[in-house]
Amino acid sequence: MQGIDERSAQSFLDRNRNMWDAYKKGKTMEQIGDEYGLTKQRVHQIIRRCKLGDGDYYVAHKIEKDMIDHSDYTDWLKDKGVKTIKRNF
Repeated sequence: MQGIDERSAQSFLDRNRNMWDAYKKGKTMEQIGDEYGLTKQRVHQIIRRCKLGDGDYYVAHKIEKDMIDHSDYTDWLKDKGVKTIKRNF
């Protein structure tokens, strides 16, 4: 991960994995946010990426970053079961 040391990166990986596991076990995003001192919206962002990366937040981040063609990215999201909205741009 660029910009932070390896220890901090591992800490975030562990935290995100624990949040993902808690969500899969039925905890709400609000409950998870309270536990980790994060907003429900931030938890939603982390859970979404973990879902897209099959549990690994940074895999999804890399895939999203590397997707150049918008239609490929949209198809990839749909394959992962993520609802998308149609944009006129």
